[in-house]
Amino acid sequence: MKRNFLPTPIVAVLLLIFCVSLNSCEKNEAYNPERKIKKIYTGTADGPKYLEQEWTWDENKLLRIDYYYDDGDIAYIAYTEHYTYEENKLVMVENRYGYFQIFYSGFRYNKIEYYSNAENLLIGTWEFLYKNNKISKTIFTFDEPDIWIDKITQNGFISFLIPKEFIPTIESSAKRGAARFITTYKYNGNNIKEQKLGLDGSEYSAILIYKSYDKMLNPFYKHADWNNFEVFTSKNNPLEVEITSPAWHFPKIIDKFSYKYDKDFPIEMVRTRVFDNDSGFGNKTYYEYE
Repeated sequence: MKRNFLPTPIVAVLLLIFCVSLNSCEKNEAYNPERKIKKIYTGTADGPKYLEQEWTWDENKLLRIDYYYDDGDIAYIAYTEHYTYEENKLVMVENRYGYFQIFYSGFRYNKIEYYSNAENLLIGTWEFLYKNNKISKTIFTFDEPDIWIDKITQNGFISFLIPKEFIPTIESSAKRGAARFITTYKYNGNNIKEQKLGLDGSEYSAILIYKSYDKMLNPFYKHADWNNFEVFTSKNNPLEVEITSPAWHFPKIIDKFSYKYDKDFPIEMVRTRVFDNDSGFGNKTYYEYE
């Protein structure tokens, strides 16, 4: 299903991509949490909070997310993202620069293709490989590296499939002709245990070890957010993640999380990042539900 039209322009590219689950299932199961997020606020651990996102649902389907600019004095919608479905499957995500088509094999994610608006060319392709009914590997291929470099920013849909911290490496690799970026996954039950990222044929750019989880429910289960290296597609909420880089040799990073809950879901999350046991910094996220 190739769509040869120009999507409605959106002010900025996506920060967050909806519902590509790292856990496959026997039935078609779109992102449909028991409690549905209405608003997300962010701030420092001890400071004020600022409106960041507002979610709009049509019963069990997430239709749009409005992203806000909020400096404490004024808050307004900076841009909006929209999602298109066929039955219960998310099949299209549109942004200012292009559109992403999502393909399935049965009920499993098979491939995602990104097309530019202006040239209507295939720019990048993601493939999904499975083991024991869970995604074990994703492979990203540069189809048009020059256009890719021009069109993709450090935010957007790419932040879901490749953490934005790696975008400079991806861009320089594309210029050198490197074509594929690979991510592998290991699990402990329904939670991710290990994640490795790197260019095909080279050392891993990063290794993430998810050392512990709480026993509460993750409102983003089957929904991915890669803005800060973390992938929130585990059933429970992570408590500690260790990040190392064999290729880059940067200091070891420890991310620690603490939560305040309402029933089985978090309403506040504090994340503290520590570099090689030195003093770290923290930020806080607040969740409101429908």
